Amino acid sequence: MVSIRRFFIIFILLFIFIEIQNIRSLHSFAQNLPQEEKDFFVAQKAFEDGFYDTSLNLFEEFLIDYPYSNQKLAVSLYIAKSLFFQKRYQESLDKFQRIMGIAEANTIRDEILYWIAETYFKTRDYKNASYYYQKLIFEFPQSKYRADAYYSNGFCAYINDNYKDAINIFTYIKEQFPDSPLSQEASFKIIESFYNLKDFKNLSLSINEFLEIYSKSKKLNYIYYYRAELNYYLGNLSDAVRDFNLCLNINQGDEFLESCSNLGLGWIYLKNEKFDDADKAFAKVNKEILEQKNKESLILGRAVLYSKTQKVDEAKDLFDSLIIGSKDNNVLFEAYVAKGELLYNSSRFNEAVSVYRDALKKFSDKSSFDLDKLYYGLAWVYLKLGNFKDAITEFQKVIKESSNKVIKVSALCQLADTYQDQGDFDEAIEKYDKILKDYPDNFYSDYVQYQLGVALLKSEKYDSAILAFSKLISDFPNSKLRDSGLYSLGLTYFKEGDFLKSKECFLSLYQDFPDSKLRYEALYLAGISFYNQSNFTEAIRIFKNLLKEKKLDNDLLVKTEYELADCYLRLSDEKEALRRFRALNARYPDSFLADDVLFWLGEYFLKELKFSFARRYFFSLIEKYPKSPLISESYYNIGYSYVQEGNLDEAKKIFIKLKADYRDKNSVLAQIALIDIKAEEGKTKEAVQEYSRLLEYNSEFSKLIYLKLADVYRKQNNTDKAMEIYRKLQDQVVDPYIEFQIAECFEEKEDFSSAIKEYLSISYSYSDDRVLVLKSLLRAAKLFEEKEEWLQAKNIYNKISGMDFEEAKFAKEKINWINSLLKNK
Repeated sequence: MVSIRRFFIIFILLFIFIEIQNIRSLHSFAQNLPQEEKDFFVAQKAFEDGFYDTSLNLFEEFLIDYPYSNQKLAVSLYIAKSLFFQKRYQESLDKFQRIMGIAEANTIRDEILYWIAETYFKTRDYKNASYYYQKLIFEFPQSKYRADAYYSNGFCAYINDNYKDAINIFTYIKEQFPDSPLSQEASFKIIESFYNLKDFKNLSLSINEFLEIYSKSKKLNYIYYYRAELNYYLGNLSDAVRDFNLCLNINQGDEFLESCSNLGLGWIYLKNEKFDDADKAFAKVNKEILEQKNKESLILGRAVLYSKTQKVDEAKDLFDSLIIGSKDNNVLFEAYVAKGELLYNSSRFNEAVSVYRDALKKFSDKSSFDLDKLYYGLAWVYLKLGNFKDAITEFQKVIKESSNKVIKVSALCQLADTYQDQGDFDEAIEKYDKILKDYPDNFYSDYVQYQLGVALLKSEKYDSAILAFSKLISDFPNSKLRDSGLYSLGLTYFKEGDFLKSKECFLSLYQDFPDSKLRYEALYLAGISFYNQSNFTEAIRIFKNLLKEKKLDNDLLVKTEYELADCYLRLSDEKEALRRFRALNARYPDSFLADDVLFWLGEYFLKELKFSFARRYFFSLIEKYPKSPLISESYYNIGYSYVQEGNLDEAKKIFIKLKADYRDKNSVLAQIALIDIKAEEGKTKEAVQEYSRLLEYNSEFSKLIYLKLADVYRKQNNTDKAMEIYRKLQDQVVDPYIEFQIAECFEEKEDFSSAIKEYLSISYSYSDDRVLVLKSLLRAAKLFEEKEEWLQAKNIYNKISGMDFEEAKFAKEKINWINSLLKNK
């Protein structure tokens, strides 16, 4: 029995269709069908015509009226789809999944998978949608839904910002389904994906390909927009203006795209400082229809425009609104930078400092941002405030971020100079070398070359310093630093003990650079060079000539008078020397440079093992300049000189005084030296205890103390304990000396195999240290001899015989001896 309700629905539908000719013919056709088929036909046509609510009711009635119909599966599918098109997605999903469980549904499994995927897609569950699209693709390679599934799967990847995966999928669609309308859609999505990835090279290629194939596409307005954006990012601003205008000219009522294009034009006019045009372009933008990102771009653009046109308060308000409200880090960063510049240009420096500091707190851990803008801006604000120390610190940070060559080199110079000022010469040298290597023709090259030499000189790398200063003099003939370079070259030779070359440099400077501020100091050091050659007569001549100069400053006068007096003392003219020393003490009691000269002279004689001369200079320094920063080091050197002479009692007196009166590194070194003396006196147990206590609060000297402690253990024949210390040090530092000590310990334990292994390891690992390699090989060869492994020993001696050392002759003799020995066996 057919229900009255269903008859009424059919009547309504037939009444609607009767006015359409083709539907009337279909109606005639339906009249000739059996009732079940007729009911199915009507419900199906309602679905196809978009009457989903009606079709749903009809199909549900159909299942009630014909529970055993062979169309039951198709009807269930139509019901699920009707629910889908009514946006009743959860209900439709339930229906699709129930159908999936029906055995007969295997024939339409691909269709069901497709609609399940589509349902998940509509609910924005892209993960599950993608899963079912892929399941369809892999299980049904011939399905009519395959192309659509591929496209929708690519769209899922695109929606989830997996642009690379999306590109791969859309590219496959283009290749496998070139005749499908989806091919053009895929090409367009590829362009959008490259745009979002900011892959400008591939974006350009994809746009060109699209324009060549789809020159009449309805999406040309968007293609021109993306090409405009591409040109904008690449800095091709005139081309970007052309493309934005092309987009606007062919745009067909797409107000969103029109606003975005005008926004882009506004930014270009802003960059070109066409402020009126920028204002007009921004005025055409409908802010209300923009996405949040573009809304904020518009606000930022207007803020920058106000900033450039001196509307300070208006600009600041807009920047503040972005800083407070934006969640886009890119917009925030630009707002901070622009606000900082606005306040700087308005001389509101303290406010600018706060802005830059706040920005650095927010972005310091985000490597994708151009932080050098913040560091550079903050540095200049500090300069305006007179805070030069902090300004330098910020300039140093620019190096990490800046792509501007001039700024980067300037900042690198500042960084290297700072390391040098802090006494970290190795770091300074590395930075100067990097500048000269990476930027050989930069504006600061002569300065960098000079500073490199100074850092090498201060770190006592004299050979390298000589090369650096010589290169400055030869390669930069017009440099204003040539006199400084020549002076420093002479000073390097002087500290190296090559007084012949040092005096040549100093005399050359004095004669060839009459306007140099270093001229008198150079002549003074020329006199010192003669002095150190024991040519006291010539030194006296130089010093007297220097004293005739009228523009000599007091400090140089003090040093010159002092050395002149000392020269007379060296010539045994004690009367003249005494007269000059008394006059010097009376006239210049407060000189601050003389202590440096005295210290260097003391150090020189200390290195020359002329201990009494060294002590005289150090004691003189201590007596004359009690506030000198060199006092504690002078005391230490005095104590050290006594130790070298074997006068341990006097050494202890000095070290005890140094330990008690000072709290610096020399005080710690004095404590170590006192323990060394105890160990030397045989008080090894006490020495071990004191070394161990000292380790607890002197990490700076831990390596030295550990080595001293290991030496004591070795004197006690406690080789295992010594090796334990060496192994511990090996974990902290790379030092071939430590490895050599370990090898010696094995040798002392008569574990010759392990010792040989260590010695050979050193020779392989530290091949640059030729002396150490030779020493290690000789030890290894000797141990092979001890083990009577003659061929192994011979192999090592063969290696030594080819080395450029005097020991090569000894090695050849050993080879002959081993050959003879083996021959007689």
